[in-house]
Amino acid sequence: MTGLLLFAVALGQTPPEWVASRASDGHGLLQGQIEIYRPLTQAWTVLLPNTLYGRWHEPVTHHTDNAILITGQVDRVGQSTVTTVLGVAPSGGSAPIAVFSQSGSQVLESILLDEDGAFACAVRDFGPNPPLLHRVDLAGGVTTLIPAVSGLTGECALVDRESGDYLVASWNGVTSTVHRFARRGGGVSVLASMPGRVVGMDHDPVRGHWVLVRLNQDVIAVNPAGQITTLNASLGYPTCLRVDPWTGDIVVGSLMGSLHFLTSLGNPVATTTADQRGVRGIEQLGSRRVSASGPATPGSTVSVKLSFPRAPGQPYVAALSTGLRPGISLGDGRVLSLDWTSPLFAISVGGIPGVTTGFAGTLDGAGRANATVLVLPGVPAGTRLFVSAVALGPALPLGLELGNTWGFTTN
Repeated sequence: MTGLLLFAVALGQTPPEWVASRASDGHGLLQGQIEIYRPLTQAWTVLLPNTLYGRWHEPVTHHTDNAILITGQVDRVGQSTVTTVLGVAPSGGSAPIAVFSQSGSQVLESILLDEDGAFACAVRDFGPNPPLLHRVDLAGGVTTLIPAVSGLTGECALVDRESGDYLVASWNGVTSTVHRFARRGGGVSVLASMPGRVVGMDHDPVRGHWVLVRLNQDVIAVNPAGQITTLNASLGYPTCLRVDPWTGDIVVGSLMGSLHFLTSLGNPVATTTADQRGVRGIEQLGSRRVSASGPATPGSTVSVKLSFPRAPGQPYVAALSTGLRPGISLGDGRVLSLDWTSPLFAISVGGIPGVTTGFAGTLDGAGRANATVLVLPGVPAGTRLFVSAVALGPALPLGLELGNTWGFTTN
């Protein structure tokens, strides 16, 4: 890990911490728990311990404003499983949000924060005709988001922040196919097909492609035309990944318990020590700095939540755009993914009177703030808009902490 630390220090940055679901035997059959990896100490600490035989966790992600972590917990009971969407507090306490089933062989493979503030969940179910994606709200309601499609399985899924569409990977035992399900209109198309089993996907907003991991195989990139490029084929037993939204750098979890840190091109930077506790899911801690939810219909208000845990009490500025690229490069490897050539960006920095609120101000003691965007009458349905923000402070790298970019589609 020395290389990663030196690289971060040279840029004046503190390397991010990572939260992961891990299992002691690499297959989730024994002890599974949620742990945090801290590069500064090069050590794992336990957030959510577990000593129950047959319990493990799969994906992990943030809710809005980093308030809680969301994970999929699986309990094996005899020949069946109980699959639970679980909320995990920063203190390590947890509470169930929704239970999918107490029969069958369901395994929750992906949990995605959707544009309405609910979660889209891919649950692999060996029963007949399972939905490809479920919708789970925080009240525990479970409904079908994308119904069953003959021959397709929900191996993993992604809300494409560029278009708002859903990407779902299926596997037939030999080949994986990534389908795009349009958010509007319900159209279905094939993005790419490839040998092997795709078990993880993420979007690189800086370069505009998707990064995929094939189980125990390699890390690849798929561009909008469906062309596939191998980024790294030398990792030991990769199982999941995350793309840093500000640099495009990649972190890959391994069945052997390691985290592999790669550049956006797939070149290795550092690897943590293997310890046989396989990584099942991974998320950058505190990375949900910007999120939004709301109906986005004409005359309605979209609520925007800002969370900059490293900048409590510091000033911030938000802006809108109609695209992600070309983004604003800071020269230290970080990019704010808002199209700065968009006329909307130029007029929205700090807010538009009568249209936005809270687009400039001071973060509270927890580094949080709220903002809103009014969807004006006359905005065509299907318009894609993007919002992001930056926090300012002398202790931050180059005086700035960048927010991720959140997209939403008008209805």
